[in-house]
Amino acid sequence: MVNRKLIKELLSESSCTHNKDKDKKGGCDKPKPGATSGGCAFEGAQIALFPYADAAHLVHAPATCQGASWETRATLTSYEGEDNTPLGYYTDVTTNDVIFGGHEKLEKSIEYVAEHKKPKAIFVYETCVTAMIGDDMDNIASRMEEKYQIPIVVVHAPGFVGGKNLGSRLGGEAVLNHLIGTREPEEVHPYGINLIGDYNVTGDMWQYTPILEKIGIKIVSTLAGDGRIEKIQMAHTAKLNVIVCAKSLITLTRKMEEQYQIPHVSVSFYGKRDTTNAIRSIVNAFGDEALSAKAEEVIKEEEEKLEQRLIPYRKILEGKKAILNT
Repeated sequence: MVNRKLIKELLSESSCTHNKDKDKKGGCDKPKPGATSGGCAFEGAQIALFPYADAAHLVHAPATCQGASWETRATLTSYEGEDNTPLGYYTDVTTNDVIFGGHEKLEKSIEYVAEHKKPKAIFVYETCVTAMIGDDMDNIASRMEEKYQIPIVVVHAPGFVGGKNLGSRLGGEAVLNHLIGTREPEEVHPYGINLIGDYNVTGDMWQYTPILEKIGIKIVSTLAGDGRIEKIQMAHTAKLNVIVCAKSLITLTRKMEEQYQIPHVSVSFYGKRDTTNAIRSIVNAFGDEALSAKAEEVIKEEEEKLEQRLIPYRKILEGKKAILNT
């Protein structure tokens, strides 16, 4: 069911840049009727979570909710199993379900997905209609989780509670409360990081992660680009959270710092200068001179490679103005 206290908390996030200098009455924009046409909370939650290719995403809603928001970003994955990111499942709630309840349909849908798709986890999304019906989704998910021995995570993000940004935060809350900290690794890497808020749109994350690994930094988990359920379960063992999209998941990183003492830095990998600065911010957070020296060595090497690759483009574009569409 919708947690009003949590929503109020997320809308008053103290770590947001626009809230830091405000008084107690300050906060994020409150949702207004009809003001979510640019993307509702349900859509935001899906965007935050569907890059997990090894998880299935089940929407407890009429068919229209599923069709309106699915696969809104071209997130890529290296997962070798069945890629669930372009696949969507929904319970097809009808008028009869609104009157008599949709719990039986939800239970059968979870059974179908678990038995036929064999995912590592199932995210079950609450939407406007099912939130108003009042189906006990948490109880059903708990019973099905025990039956199939996989995480079944209910995401309470009906569209009417607010916009897309709030939905992303609600998705982060679901991951924090039901996945993170539920599995332990064989060993803990001294320079392990979590990448938060990079959705690997068109594979951009794969451009810089090899550089980080070359320096000696281990990617423990990602939320959620090219993510894996088992890795996000071990995210609590990382030594640093790296926020790539700070606005949507800043609450998650703040709470992880409170619960697991994991500090965070906010960076951008957009372009040469930002990438160099991001790498330095990450290694400086560890305070290791040897790691910093290795980072400078790799930065110099990679920048020289980039300059060589840019030579033909500089010749073509010399004296011209160009528009970059991103």
